[in-house]
Amino acid sequence: MNHEKDTTFGAFFLGSFNRDHYFKDEKKALDTPLEDFFPSVGGDEPFMKFARAATASYLNAMAIGHLFGGNIPTAAQIQTLIANVFYTSRLGKPSKENRDTRRILAGEKATDLSRYYDEGSEECILPNNGRCPEQGFRT
Repeated sequence: MNHEKDTTFGAFFLGSFNRDHYFKDEKKALDTPLEDFFPSVGGDEPFMKFARAATASYLNAMAIGHLFGGNIPTAAQIQTLIANVFYTSRLGKPSKENRDTRRILAGEKATDLSRYYDEGSEECILPNNGRCPEQGFRT
């Protein structure tokens, strides 16, 4: 992703999308350049936390996923999560209730993804003799 770091999260993971179909908090995550997620951007806002966790997990899956086999999400699985959270097939701006449901989903998925690469964790679920990889992140 060296040449993609200035590319926004939305452009990289969703391609083209109609900005009018998203709420302000979703657009903030979609419009954030990939390099801005690190070392830390997003605070407690679920869409930003999810976008950061998904980006970090995608990079780790591409870089070291082959070392751990089926024990971490694949890049394709992460792209599917992103499509589900940002509901890429929408034809218009959904109801606020639908957005709130997806906000909850984003928070849950950010937490799920972060447990695979949490540098501060005392436990490591990856099969590498209890040592987490250095490529970790925190949500």
